[in-house]
Amino acid sequence: MAHQAGEPYSRCVGCSKVISDREQASTSCIPPCRIIAWEVTRRCNLACVHCRASAKDIPYSRELNKAEALNLIRNFNELGRPLVIFTGGEPLLRPDLFELIRAVRENGQKVALSTNGTLISPAVIAEIKALEVSRCSISIDGASSAAHDGFRGVPGAFELALKGVRQFRCADIPVQINTTITYENFQELPAIFELCKQLGVAAWHVFLLVPVGRGTVLQSISPSVYEQALVWIYKQSQSTEIEIKPTCAPQYNRLLSQKATGGRVGRGCLGGMGFCFISHTGMVQPCGYLQLNCGNVREMPLSEIWRNALVFRQIRDVSAYSGPCGKCRFRHQCGGCRARAYAYAGDYLSSDPICPCLPS
Repeated sequence: MAHQAGEPYSRCVGCSKVISDREQASTSCIPPCRIIAWEVTRRCNLACVHCRASAKDIPYSRELNKAEALNLIRNFNELGRPLVIFTGGEPLLRPDLFELIRAVRENGQKVALSTNGTLISPAVIAEIKALEVSRCSISIDGASSAAHDGFRGVPGAFELALKGVRQFRCADIPVQINTTITYENFQELPAIFELCKQLGVAAWHVFLLVPVGRGTVLQSISPSVYEQALVWIYKQSQSTEIEIKPTCAPQYNRLLSQKATGGRVGRGCLGGMGFCFISHTGMVQPCGYLQLNCGNVREMPLSEIWRNALVFRQIRDVSAYSGPCGKCRFRHQCGGCRARAYAYAGDYLSSDPICPCLPS
């Protein structure tokens, strides 16, 4: 079947057939998992106001041990060689972190590391460099110490994060800045972007708040302001070498579709479609913000969960979406944020409440 211009497609992990997201809804084909975010520890030395995990600086007793983690790594190849993002909590607080990264690299996967940047040292840099970690991300949620430290809950976090970015840059390790947008900080986006340019980072990923964990007390921006932010981000992306990618913001792909003159526009929300999250206890979720137990790697292989979990299969069927998302002509390019739908309505197949686009 010929694919329409701009239509996302992938190759089934079961039969290798090339299939579009539109066809996915009416077939049993399974998309490959392109990205795994693995919460190797929930322990964190910061106390961020938006933390999906409400992470604390305490030991978490049920974390996967080394043997369980290595067994999980051996199953990654069954998913189509995904990129593995080591995250937390703060992953650098896990004592065997670099052993696990080495095992993933030896297994053939590329690796990224997501850290708050406060624990970077010459020894850490040397390990990351030796293991050929593809990219390291550091979160910056304000353009000043007052703004960032207030968000992160610990004085001095801003200066340590900047120091961490500079150490990565000096070692020629690609750096990504992550920023979460809330009502409290969205006006700082231009200043944070200027900081990204000054630091010479490779990428800036802008996350739209999903109100889970400690983030339930924060106010999200309105749909109209959200649309303005997406348009502003698009404009900046047209005149910079920095990769700018809105995350938990699938409506950006609708915007790209509206502006596209041809070529492929990928799927907006990848949760369960090309992305999965593994918690510190081995629980598998469509993403870190959609905290539904789709199976546990202690009990079954990750590949089996990816293929057969009910939540994953339902999310892949966009024809089952309800409300405006189910009727929207951009549902294949966008899909809405399933985690935000669940956070607000308790139904991950309902509409993304912050979406400003009405079906036409």
